[in-house]
Amino acid sequence: KIKVCVWDFNNCCNNYQETAFDVNSTFEMSVRPYFYMLMKSDYFNERVIQRYREWRKTCLSDAYIDRYIRDTVAYLGPAVERNFERWGSSFDEPLLENEKGAPDRNLHSHEEAVAQLNTFLDNRLKWMDENIEALQSYSADSRIKKYSEATE
Repeated sequence: KIKVCVWDFNNCCNNYQETAFDVNSTFEMSVRPYFYMLMKSDYFNERVIQRYREWRKTCLSDAYIDRYIRDTVAYLGPAVERNFERWGSSFDEPLLENEKGAPDRNLHSHEEAVAQLNTFLDNRLKWMDENIEALQSYSADSRIKKYSEATE
């Protein structure tokens, strides 16, 4: 079995110095070669959809995520300020604006960053709820799929 490491949460949550991530547009990983090939499998897509639906009831539920973020902020407490005292603030160099010039990416405080994270996750999960079934279209029969599938 393959185990994948997850990282770059700042990038995937629209809090990075590059182009803004449109929360309501696409499944970003579908263009990455590894996932592009996996998503050609009906079985893989069905399992992803099933697993997403299961997790939305538990560790990806709105209530769980809100509570987790609140609890994490409370746990960190004064460590946030100590971090800024030691390493400086990333808010001195605001993020680039998105294509629409939205100022919501130009954060000025830790509190704004937490609020931005909450808003981003809420919006993204709502979009995922409405669009998760679209993953099935990636495994639809096509000329490309026919030639790229393994044969026994």
